[in-house]
Amino acid sequence: MKFSTLYSKLTATRGLLIIVVALAALEATSFLQFHFAKKALDKEADDRARSEMKIARLDIEKMTLSVQGGCFSMAWLLEDKLDKPDELYKTMQRLMDVNPVIMNSFACFKPYYYKEKGLWFEQVLSRREGNTFEVLNLGSDDHDYLKTDWFQTPIETGEGFWSEPYFDKDGVKVMVVTYSIPLKDTEGNTVGIFGVDVSLEWLTDIVMDIQPYEHSYGTITSAAGQMIACPSDTTRVSDVLRYNSPLEGTGWKMSLVIPEDDIYSSIRRIEFVVIMLQLFGIIFIILILWASIANQKKMQIITENKNRIENELHIGRGIQMSMIPKTFPPFPERHDIDMSASIVPAKEVGGDLYDFYIRDEKLYFCIGDVSGKGVPASLVMAVTRSLFRTVSVHENSPQRIVTTMNNSMADMNESNMFVTFFIGILDLKNGHLRYCNAGHNAPFVLTDTISKLPVVPNLPLGVMPDMTFQEQETDLNYDDALFLYTDGLTEAENANHELFGEERAEAALHGRMSAQGKLESIEKAVADFVGDAPQSDDLTMLFIHYLNDKSV
Repeated sequence: MKFSTLYSKLTATRGLLIIVVALAALEATSFLQFHFAKKALDKEADDRARSEMKIARLDIEKMTLSVQGGCFSMAWLLEDKLDKPDELYKTMQRLMDVNPVIMNSFACFKPYYYKEKGLWFEQVLSRREGNTFEVLNLGSDDHDYLKTDWFQTPIETGEGFWSEPYFDKDGVKVMVVTYSIPLKDTEGNTVGIFGVDVSLEWLTDIVMDIQPYEHSYGTITSAAGQMIACPSDTTRVSDVLRYNSPLEGTGWKMSLVIPEDDIYSSIRRIEFVVIMLQLFGIIFIILILWASIANQKKMQIITENKNRIENELHIGRGIQMSMIPKTFPPFPERHDIDMSASIVPAKEVGGDLYDFYIRDEKLYFCIGDVSGKGVPASLVMAVTRSLFRTVSVHENSPQRIVTTMNNSMADMNESNMFVTFFIGILDLKNGHLRYCNAGHNAPFVLTDTISKLPVVPNLPLGVMPDMTFQEQETDLNYDDALFLYTDGLTEAENANHELFGEERAEAALHGRMSAQGKLESIEKAVADFVGDAPQSDDLTMLFIHYLNDKSV
């Protein structure tokens, strides 16, 4: 054998070996690339699923909390009217007027509680077309509520209870779930239950909106595993990823099902392209191109994730800001009150809140500060504001409003977050102010001088249930004003880590001007003091100027 031939064979063998090694290295590189890309897609799917479910869970829990809070408020009113059993429906209609998802409300009593009514007495107020109502009396052999779980469980436990879904054949004739709580007489004895039937249609609407991928779908199941809500046009496949989240206070579970094909279809297409390049391309060029594509893909994923998070936070801020009054002056037709308010979160979303409205010629107002910042604080803020609206619409005592809100928040406070809170009810006819403070900063009172409103500090909301809160009262005269704020004002820091403090806040309150002008003046004072230093905490202010001249 000639030397040249041997050299040629050795060269060919070495070249083949290099090709085999290169192909093996490329295969190994491709395997690792697809492995980590799959992990990245898994994480993206997890983030998207949890984000979608978090928004849906907030909507559902806001509605269930509204129903539960309304039931507790209504139970108090019904217990005062137990001596008029045939008129209970008049009271129940108030709850159904403000809760369109409630299809029936009813009061059921123990056997022979009203002897003249016999073994059963169940008065039902049922919603009909055109938002009208029909009063029904359903207790009978064919409708023996005494044997139902939604009657027996609250009687036995003394607590609220969400039933399994069922078809309401005697009332609105749709699928419903029942929430019921015990009714007590003046001696504290349980005599029956008050309950509401909630249509499942609104749950289905929320579930249909949970679709981060084309064929993904959401479901809600009861505590016993019975399906409560599910879109009817779901695509059933065997290979899926499932994400679950409990719904606080109901025992229900929300699930999001995502077919694996929706998540991995893009990476599988890329895998096929890479294989073709391995077969027909030049090995080293393929390696270079693959590295470049991989880097670009990573950057694209990072950029998309960043943009998605920023967009979701922007949406969250919009949802949060839509829950509080933002039009000022809020009551342009009135001349007895001038108000303004502002809220500036330290992050994209924050945990401060304020709210107000007028009912029966009384101004109901509040301000609060959730412990912590960011998304968790914003969720607690949304729940707190919803509870304030739900409870105060049926209650005239600041002390009872705060007590009810505290018990509701403490029962679901698994994250150990709390809310400093101040609530006031100002009678616009005579200037009489009733208020209750829950660990919040004492407001400033602007009369001929500027002073702090005397407050009993009490504990913040959500710390522990069954706390006692002390209510206080005072009177405002013509041209008096209240300035409420969160500690983002007094604790604003400049570049030298100096605090704005109460003295500067009081100094900024001097001078007479409109409510809007007053807040703009204070905001400018804070901005001038802070300078270029980053905002350290949420800043919220509420200014109430009482202008009813009672002597005229």
